[in-house]
Amino acid sequence: MALKSTAGELFVPVVYGNVATPLINSSTGHTHKWTVYLRSGVGKDLSPFISKVTFKLHESFTKPNRTLTSPPYEVTESGWGEFEVQIKVHLNDPSEQPIMMHHFLKLYESHSPEKVASPERVQSETYDEIVFPSPTPQMLPILEANCIDAKRKAAKDYDEEEKSQITAIHTAKAKIADSIQMLVDKDREIEKTHTAMKEELQILEKAQSAGIKTGKR
Repeated sequence: MALKSTAGELFVPVVYGNVATPLINSSTGHTHKWTVYLRSGVGKDLSPFISKVTFKLHESFTKPNRTLTSPPYEVTESGWGEFEVQIKVHLNDPSEQPIMMHHFLKLYESHSPEKVASPERVQSETYDEIVFPSPTPQMLPILEANCIDAKRKAAKDYDEEEKSQITAIHTAKAKIADSIQMLVDKDREIEKTHTAMKEELQILEKAQSAGIKTGKR
């Protein structure tokens, strides 16, 4: 779906990014399975506008250039390192210049400087717009056939949704942290009780031993 701003400008909202999930006990030495992708920013089909998408991965991968000619425009791999992925979008009108996007593949949370794998899925994505200020005669009917009027709220709406998701994640993490702290506190209380009982038992044993040595009954 294309959108038309109040100024009459046509644009196609997109998001690109990646999701990464930790691998447990991998025999390959890889720490994560990940997917890098290009998707519609409003959940619609991009194929009326896009002829193909090429993802350029790190050169250490077999066939680092991966080209997809139909949705979903995504590549799934596994590995251990973060790197920049180049995303080249070719439009259905060959006279239109390809659009270049760059995404830094993210495997670890930003607050983890030592790059300790998170037990949860990590996601990093960016909202963008493919803008057609002066569509070519071939591209214009494609855009108009899939166009709706919009006040360019896509970016704002997306940001609000992202903020809502981030808030929910932080809330869930806070609840988990509180639960863990409660368990830690409970464990400390149990340890204190165990230590006190152990000390009391030692006192009783010493008293009993002293009584035996003095002949007391």
